[in-house]
Amino acid sequence: MLNLRNSIFLFIFLICNLFSFSQNLPNYDFENWEESKSFNNPLDWGTSNFSVYSVVNFNPVTQETSDVYSGNSSVKLQTIEKNVGLEIVKVAGVLTLGIFDINLSTRSAVIKGGIKYYNRPSVFKGYYKYSTPGIDSCTMGIYLTRYNSVLQYRDTIGVGVFTSGTQDEWSEFNATIEYSSELDPDSMNIIIISSDTSIFDTGSTLLIDKLYVDATLKINSIKPEIINIYPNPATDYIHISFENMLFISYSIIDIKGEMLISNKHHDLSENINVSMLNPGIYIIKINVARNKEITKLFIVN
Repeated sequence: MLNLRNSIFLFIFLICNLFSFSQNLPNYDFENWEESKSFNNPLDWGTSNFSVYSVVNFNPVTQETSDVYSGNSSVKLQTIEKNVGLEIVKVAGVLTLGIFDINLSTRSAVIKGGIKYYNRPSVFKGYYKYSTPGIDSCTMGIYLTRYNSVLQYRDTIGVGVFTSGTQDEWSEFNATIEYSSELDPDSMNIIIISSDTSIFDTGSTLLIDKLYVDATLKINSIKPEIINIYPNPATDYIHISFENMLFISYSIIDIKGEMLISNKHHDLSENINVSMLNPGIYIIKINVARNKEITKLFIVN
């Protein structure tokens, strides 16, 4: 995260189709480091270390060996500032399993990528220390997503965020993951930042060590409720069938939110005539027992 004069480089948490493969956090204890583009970076992690036109180097993420929770090293993220010409540039320490990509001409930065991941962990944990000369705060976040092949973008499956002010001693943080979908993720990114992006107190310092996700607790222990919709895309009819649920009613709406078709039914399957619908993307909302609503997408050609 950067602050150039009064302009802030805002991160877009864009998780795209560029992934390495892992089911565990790589280099979770930050014992392994490598030289990359004139900087010493933790192996398998992206950082906000960068160079301005190969003249001014910003190195807000460094290896720490004198203050660790365990092992021989931790990672230090520090909010720093330097003069670049007539401007003062502030940079927060950023650590990510994706790639930190900055565009100085547009005053923007993007975090993209991540690792492939298919579990549903209950909490993201680790150990940290944090100091700030002002009222700044640090953030540790985990983002679980799944590619939506119909809409061709990534749906958010679960998010866990932990924010803290000053913490003088090594302490464990716990970011409970809240799920917004019953689907399993196919990717994960972790993003850790040394400053609140609206504050940027120079000198704010975050130490991080021994990160892990707790996947021992299963979020979905109940037999899943399954709805099958086919063919998709459709031309004249769609067929919906149900497993492990009592079907009560359904409605079909367009992307503008207008209801086009609705009906009540109690069978285990249903054929729906969609021949009168214009080609496009539609949403079917299905009401099942226990006042639960399930939403699906389908396409009409």
